[in-house]
Amino acid sequence: LGIDVGSVAVSCVVLDGAGRVVARGYEAHHGRVGETLRRLLSGEALRHVRRVAATSSTPAMVKRSRTVDPIVSSITAGRHLHPGLRTLLLVGGERFDLVRFDETGGYRDSRTNSSCAAGTGSFLDQRTGLVLDNGQHVIMGCCSNLLDLFDRLVADGLTLIVVTHDPLVS
Repeated sequence: LGIDVGSVAVSCVVLDGAGRVVARGYEAHHGRVGETLRRLLSGEALRHVRRVAATSSTPAMVKRSRTVDPIVSSITAGRHLHPGLRTLLLVGGERFDLVRFDETGGYRDSRTNSSCAAGTGSFLDQRTGLVLDNGQHVIMGCCSNLLDLFDRLVADGLTLIVVTHDPLVS
């Protein structure tokens, strides 16, 4: 079982003994991490769980066999799910990470932006439980910077596959 608790959502995945994805979940936690984890982890998939790994951003209330770096775990998952992976773009609540691999799949390099991206200006309104955005990322140009990055990557011959959990993004 792999768990990541971010600033606004919980992600989890259950693998069987052969490394196949048996179940996965993603849900906004609205500040109620424990409740959200219980909802996501109920059901048949838990019978496959032998060990629990959690990213370093996951609260200590989650008992685990191992703590992993979120970027390393994303690289591992990307390579597992897409064996020919050459470029990985991680979009989180606080930053973007671009990881590149060479022709043999070995690590080439990575770049991380400053903390001015992704969810900058977003926060959880404790009264309503809604994720609000004060527009700071627009003022700082982060949206434009991301689009410029995409343009440069495509111009360099990279194919972009965008995967998101956000139903508002298509």
